[in-house]
Amino acid sequence: MSPKVIIIGCGARGCETYGRYFKQTGNAEIVALCDTNVNKLNSFASEFGISSDMLFTDWKKVFELGKIADAVVVANFDQDHYQVAMKAMQLGYNLLLEKPISSNLQECIDIRNYAESHNLLVTVCHVMRYTSYYRYLKKLIADGEVGELMGIEQTEDVGYWHMAHAFVRGNFRNSNTTSPMILQKCCHDMDLLVYLTERTPKKISSMGSLRYFKSDNAPKGATDRCVDCPLSDCPFNAVNFYIGNYRELVRKGLPTNVWPYAQLTVEPTEERLMEALRNGPWGRCVFHSDNNVVDHQFSLITFDNGLVGTLTMIGFSADGGRQTHVYGTKGEIYLDEQSQTITIRPFNKPKRVVHFTELATDFSGHGGGDKIMLDEFCQSLATGRKTVNSDIVKSVDSHIMCFAAEESRLNQGQLIDCNEFIRSRNIMEEN
Repeated sequence: MSPKVIIIGCGARGCETYGRYFKQTGNAEIVALCDTNVNKLNSFASEFGISSDMLFTDWKKVFELGKIADAVVVANFDQDHYQVAMKAMQLGYNLLLEKPISSNLQECIDIRNYAESHNLLVTVCHVMRYTSYYRYLKKLIADGEVGELMGIEQTEDVGYWHMAHAFVRGNFRNSNTTSPMILQKCCHDMDLLVYLTERTPKKISSMGSLRYFKSDNAPKGATDRCVDCPLSDCPFNAVNFYIGNYRELVRKGLPTNVWPYAQLTVEPTEERLMEALRNGPWGRCVFHSDNNVVDHQFSLITFDNGLVGTLTMIGFSADGGRQTHVYGTKGEIYLDEQSQTITIRPFNKPKRVVHFTELATDFSGHGGGDKIMLDEFCQSLATGRKTVNSDIVKSVDSHIMCFAAEESRLNQGQLIDCNEFIRSRNIMEEN
């Protein structure tokens, strides 16, 4: 019998990704859904075959039923993760917890401590460490392919359209209602630095700002909404992006009820998308929104053995993707998601190039990481295994790095000692 799951938060991750995986594979049975958006809730209920008495708009009502499943998928808004996660664990639920763990560091540590002390499985959705190519890169490093690790550079190229969609117009645009960019977007990258190096972060310095996506930079003649704007050649024109790409999906006969279109409206049509652009946040001019998260940030990290790493996040790339550059005493390795290659260059030896397609065949969903993570999660539920590749204990380090980096950025790049940072915030390490 498949393990049973409850999904709280029926958005791009909770239902479009995780829910559809459960439904399509049968590796878990969805028994209840919860979301504040009734239309979205009803749409996924119909798709997954969930009865009306197991649909909820208030997560507290779900837990009034007691323990009715094996696990809860926590995929609601960042600021609500803590309450949902803690209540679920108090009822004995295992968790699939969307990143970031919480937008508050103490809450991250509290969730970790509770899960450890009660022997609960909490998989944090750091999906990049599950990809075939990052696992291969980790093996190369661990096998000493380039000798002793001396430096590592991580780059997060946020495609210009993704930046506009999620971090200027979308749900993650304002840190007052969600998380700082370094936590929301780059906790994946901080996690990769810890995952690949197997070192503990010690000190961090970070600088960045919101430099471009603000009213001072609005082109002459730009209106508050793209549907009314005469500047149709603007690269951030929402009508061109959403309607133009939607039409292309229709022309090719591809599914349209997918991210990012399904974020704008339930069961997208061209008419519904246009209505959303007229009235919703995704139709606003990128220079006239209420965003405050950075559009670029650069961080320098030192680890416990003296290793130095960097993280660059930039919201102005033509194509999104990550790059990782590893420097060792016997050579270097360069991983590039855009070209889908890993280039190994040992000193005084010929270089070799490994294409991602030599490592796997399915790169859908975060380079294939989504499915591998979910396979592991469901297998762990079925077998009772509590050790997973991205458990809560491993994930907290990356969050400490993100919170410390944001503290540094807000203080003009001040060097932050991670341990001192925790102590200065009166973080309680034990519950």
